[in-house]
Amino acid sequence: MKTIVLKFLISSIAGLLAGILIGCTAMISLISYRIDSYHEKIVSLENTVEENKIRYTKLKESLEELDKSKFIVEDIIVYLIYDNIEEDNFDKIQFEKYIKNQYEGILGKEVDALDMELLVKVVDRDILILEKKEYRLKVERMLLSKVFKIWVTIKEI
Repeated sequence: MKTIVLKFLISSIAGLLAGILIGCTAMISLISYRIDSYHEKIVSLENTVEENKIRYTKLKESLEELDKSKFIVEDIIVYLIYDNIEEDNFDKIQFEKYIKNQYEGILGKEVDALDMELLVKVVDRDILILEKKEYRLKVERMLLSKVFKIWVTIKEI
């Protein structure tokens, strides 16, 4: 009788420990997923704040210098086209940040004074390395107005 009770007690304790381990594992994976998503949001918001500060200072400087009747570049929008690679939000943020940093010099400049051919060559055929992977950037098209829009194809090398 004692052996049956002892076996029951041991199996109960083993089941309890297994349940605790499974529960802890589930909680840890849920918490790590939430932390990753918050980290991604934080990085995205930090980039947005940085871009807005740069844009604000450039626009403020240019507005002081230019006539009100001339068009100046006020914003940069990047459209990414993925060529046979998986979209990753963190990588997308890094690609957009790199491209916007390359073109931040045109913010506040007069649209008529910018050369489209030179603007294309700024990031066309660039190689960007993220997490030990190399990506080639190719400018597909560009629209230059108050809002500078650029479409870039991303291809893993």
